[in-house]
Amino acid sequence: SDGNDKLLERMNALETLMLDLSNDNAMLKEKVSSLETENKEFKNTISFLKKDNEKFKKIANVYYSDVKHENETFPNKRITIPNPTNVAFLAKVRGYIGLKDSEVIKFNDVNLNLANSFDGNLGVFQSPTTGFYVFIVNFLSLQSKYIEAQMIRNGISIQDVYAGDETHFGFGSNIAIVELEKGDRVWVKVDRGFHDTGSILDGPYCAFAGFLLYPSLE
Repeated sequence: SDGNDKLLERMNALETLMLDLSNDNAMLKEKVSSLETENKEFKNTISFLKKDNEKFKKIANVYYSDVKHENETFPNKRITIPNPTNVAFLAKVRGYIGLKDSEVIKFNDVNLNLANSFDGNLGVFQSPTTGFYVFIVNFLSLQSKYIEAQMIRNGISIQDVYAGDETHFGFGSNIAIVELEKGDRVWVKVDRGFHDTGSILDGPYCAFAGFLLYPSLE
């Protein structure tokens, strides 16, 4: 009886071991199948990459051929960028000032003048290089005074500015972004007779500024 029990116990243990081995074998088969699938996908990816590489080579060869042809056909063709000179200025008005009809406003207290592009005695900026420029003008009119002015490029108005208040000091400001050729001139002047008489502007609070935003392609 004891012998039969031991034999039965061993048979049960062997059956459990065989079941575990069977489960392990099934898991291994599943992993092998998964690896085979991944390997197939990897091969497909390599195949696609090879095809893309061939396409890229063809495109590169066509591009190289076009560039070579253009260089041979137009050997002197160039795209040049002007010397990117640092251009900027800031100038204010000295003291209280009165103005006449169409008078150019003299911003003669020059605080910044890179490239020496602004003449404070004349109140005129001259472009040292072709490009896009930003100009800003601020006015503070005296109490109960007003002024209308214009930013001028080579004699043509590019922006209007107004400052005035019936009872208080009046603040006015405006900005212009404009493309200038080398040598173009920009200034601020009174708009004809649209201004009060006597002292009009509180100079230290009146400023004209500009800078090169970026140079243009020639």
